[in-house]
Amino acid sequence: MIKNILCLIFSLLVIVSSFSYANIMELSHQPINVIIDGEIFKHVNKYKISEHMTEYFSLKEIVKVYNATFKCSTELYTMINFNNKEIYIKMDDNVIIFDKKNKLISSPIISINNDIYIPIEVILLPEFAEITESNINWNPLTLTLNITHDVNISAVRYFTKSQNVQIIVQLEDTLPYTISESQEFFVLKILGGKIQEDFINVNNGTVKNIQCFPNKNFALIKINFEHVNKIIKTSMISSPYGILIDIFMPCSNSTLFKEYQNLQANDKVEDIIGNNNNCINYDNGKMCENIENIKTEDFTTNNIDKSIKKNSMCQKIIVLDAGHGGDDPGAIGPNGTKEKDINLKIIHDLKSIFDNNNDYKVILTRDDDIFIPLAERTNIANKYNADLFISVHCNATINRDAGGFEIYYLSENATDHEAEATAILENSVLKLESRLKKRVVPLEKLLSSMIINEYINESSELSGFILAETMNRVKIQKRGVKQASFFVLKGARMPAVLVESAFLSNYSEEAKLGLKKFRAAVADSIYEGVVKYYANKSKEEKND
Repeated sequence: MIKNILCLIFSLLVIVSSFSYANIMELSHQPINVIIDGEIFKHVNKYKISEHMTEYFSLKEIVKVYNATFKCSTELYTMINFNNKEIYIKMDDNVIIFDKKNKLISSPIISINNDIYIPIEVILLPEFAEITESNINWNPLTLTLNITHDVNISAVRYFTKSQNVQIIVQLEDTLPYTISESQEFFVLKILGGKIQEDFINVNNGTVKNIQCFPNKNFALIKINFEHVNKIIKTSMISSPYGILIDIFMPCSNSTLFKEYQNLQANDKVEDIIGNNNNCINYDNGKMCENIENIKTEDFTTNNIDKSIKKNSMCQKIIVLDAGHGGDDPGAIGPNGTKEKDINLKIIHDLKSIFDNNNDYKVILTRDDDIFIPLAERTNIANKYNADLFISVHCNATINRDAGGFEIYYLSENATDHEAEATAILENSVLKLESRLKKRVVPLEKLLSSMIINEYINESSELSGFILAETMNRVKIQKRGVKQASFFVLKGARMPAVLVESAFLSNYSEEAKLGLKKFRAAVADSIYEGVVKYYANKSKEEKND
């Protein structure tokens, strides 16, 4: 009680002293962009105090940003609690105490009008990052403060299959876990786990949603079910590294489900379901021949169709194209993020998912930071006689507020002015190609080959399936399916689409693209869209 009374007295003294100090000091402010784990946080400013060259942040505003708490303020110091760790800030002093460790700073702490102002350098200190468990980047040119909290659970991903639902908890470290379950839910408790709070709406008939809860010493992941019979198995996986949760549902063959129920911990579920044809199956058989050792230069125009003999019982060949690369950085975000790097990360993530499904064989147009002409990208797809061509990009515009996910297929006429502008931006690399004197198929040949595109309907359908998958997974605006004249799609002899995952020119979406969680959601949407596209085609063929 005495301590509380003293705290109150000291607080009143601070208010009185601050009032007289405010008559001397002049304070001006400028709004800044604060991005926390990819989300905008408003009403934060950068402050300038007369007689000081240093720029400041308001301590009250920083406390709100980090959801911290004031424990006590006196005329001598203020104490703040961050994640059960304390920071002591001395008034009008050049010392801050981080969890009982003194740190000297170049400019003093200043108290004005019942608020405390700390030099910007304070939140950039490694000691501050350690206590707040976050990575902090301040860009004074764009006035952007980008904060990402430390996590070792980078993403929670789900995949809907014909006989089961797979949930992958993607880990950065080896972590022990415990499980508890009922007919309504399944809870994974990961000891030492760090995760961002999240709600993932699934609604696939088996799983309603997935909830993620951070805690001081562990992370909780709760899977809420529809009321169906199920068998759940968990295991560790390595690609991507994490915890795999397999949820098996009964199909029309009740005997098969009884086999699931009799599984022992060391049994392989795949051994039981692999040869059963009584459930709906998306499989298209095995690869007709090994194409690992076939090189692009081995092909000529005359033997393309003979290079890989495919039929309905072969793997589907998917050519994945990471837009831009090498001397062509693509769009560059306000804080320096290069499109070519983001595209390649998404493509690598996407390839790892396809590689775990024997129904597909993936070819990459580029596997590292190299330049490839636009026409050569679809040439690669044609030479491998691919079934699909998917090019991944990031969008950009002069309007910093514009954002969202959109997907394109080829047309000589753009859907709207924005679509036309996007195509012009992506096609601008043709100027670089001419400067680098790379071999490019003549424009006239490309145009003539695409006057009539027999794959427009299939490309439109594929685009629709991919967009539908983004509705719950990719948490940004959905701008829809559009058409435009993209040179990278011209000449493709298969359904071909171009994905614009987000806008690098948008402060928030640039930050999102830097998160594994967001890129995984984009990759998962593309993958699931492809799987459902082929499942739908299979159903249509059976009905014909």
